[in-house]
Amino acid sequence: MKSTPIFLVSMKGDSARRERLEKSFPELYSSMTLVEAVDGRKLGAQDYFRYASSAMVNHRRILAPAEVGCSLSHIKALELFLQTEAERAVILEDDVIGDDGSLTESIEDLWAIPADGLIIFGGQEGLPSRKYIVGKGAGRDNVYALPPYSNAHVLRTCCYGITRSSAERILATQRESLKLADAWGMFFVTEADGVIHFSNRLAHPEDRNESYIESSRAGLSEKAEKGFANYLKKRRLRLKRKFGAARCKLAGYRRVVP
Repeated sequence: MKSTPIFLVSMKGDSARRERLEKSFPELYSSMTLVEAVDGRKLGAQDYFRYASSAMVNHRRILAPAEVGCSLSHIKALELFLQTEAERAVILEDDVIGDDGSLTESIEDLWAIPADGLIIFGGQEGLPSRKYIVGKGAGRDNVYALPPYSNAHVLRTCCYGITRSSAERILATQRESLKLADAWGMFFVTEADGVIHFSNRLAHPEDRNESYIESSRAGLSEKAEKGFANYLKKRRLRLKRKFGAARCKLAGYRRVVP
């Protein structure tokens, strides 16, 4: 297996999480490069609103401080990767669930995808959107190529594999205007941008309270706009998702997440 750096995104004060990871990955933990995560809650008001207003263009809502911090943290990780000579890298967050065996398999999955691709190693536990993640076999057991339809339904950034080409694409898109770190459908709009692959090797806690960003999103969801207009909007989106899923099924794609 070729040399593959592993970047671990973790806040400076989260030593307990890193200790847990060291126990889960006793062989590989020492080779991980720590990327000190940006705590969006500690950004100055001017910086926060500068980033948040930029993101409004893409998401039509204000991003929570934790979401801004997450995006900045992954930008930092990708920039560190591109400063190396490595062709591909793994990016993990400190709440990822797995072991040395599953991470080793994930690294091998990464080397099985094209040079302009990206691979998500799992982490969709508890998300309703996982039912819309469909794919086709991509030449290695348990590795699937996703259609563009599914890209927007893949969430989280707890475990993914990146190539130099796909890292450069994400950074270029983020520099245009800030986006959520897991806005995969905005980074890879068509297959010409690169194909997202999926292998369900690693996991994420289902309890949202264990994730800073999940807790923030849950709070925003509770405050979401209500009313008949919002109901119609959600209904249209639901029908659009179902129609897209039906088209993918006819094209030979199958659901890849339990």
